[in-house]
Amino acid sequence: MIAALAVLAAIWAGHRAPPLTGQESVALLFEPDGPASWRELLLSGAVLQGRARICYPHTRGLEGWQVQDGRLEVRLSPGVSPLWVAREAMRPGVIKLVEGGTEFLPIGKRVQTGAIAQPDLGIYETILESHHFVMAEASLHSGRPVIAFRLTPQGDARLAAHTYGQTGYYLCLVVDGTVVNCPILRTPLVERQGLIELRGHVTLAQARTWAALLRSGPLPVTLRAVTMPSGVAVGPDSLCTLE
Repeated sequence: MIAALAVLAAIWAGHRAPPLTGQESVALLFEPDGPASWRELLLSGAVLQGRARICYPHTRGLEGWQVQDGRLEVRLSPGVSPLWVAREAMRPGVIKLVEGGTEFLPIGKRVQTGAIAQPDLGIYETILESHHFVMAEASLHSGRPVIAFRLTPQGDARLAAHTYGQTGYYLCLVVDGTVVNCPILRTPLVERQGLIELRGHVTLAQARTWAALLRSGPLPVTLRAVTMPSGVAVGPDSLCTLE
């Protein structure tokens, strides 16, 4: 336990960089939507930092974050929109690759997922989750948005075991219980790397958003902003989009 607390303290300290010279950073204060430990709040800061660094790559994301009296205070780098961070903190960001079976799952469909498919109950099997991804990066490939990824050894084994000898099954991206895309994922992978070839009308900003969720993981607790500075510029648009 002591070692775990020391690691968290080191993470927090390592992300408290000094403000950029001649520029002003913005502080936001968040309250959890439910009971939350200081450890969950501290981890929430790390998750938001992961998303901000991907969606605002020309900034440092968050200058730092700390827990005070059951609240999370985050300090934004210049150029990061307070409104974007406040909205991003409101959603869990749980992203999964699930099997739709022989049924094409329409975009926007609300689904339940689990470790085992239970068709009679409308539960779809989860194949991969964010902790199975070592890397995820969105780009354009032949003019289409794709997500290049690398899996953990466990994730690679899960995907290989699931796709071996199977054809005609849909794998779908589900974010917070809603189907957002049913991409093509070609297997077998080479050195645990592959491409998620997104289908339909998808923008690069959407692809970056899903890549950010795959890399950052979900928030352990959703948050609501209790302070929003007035007179602060929104800043440049994020390279991601909020679904």
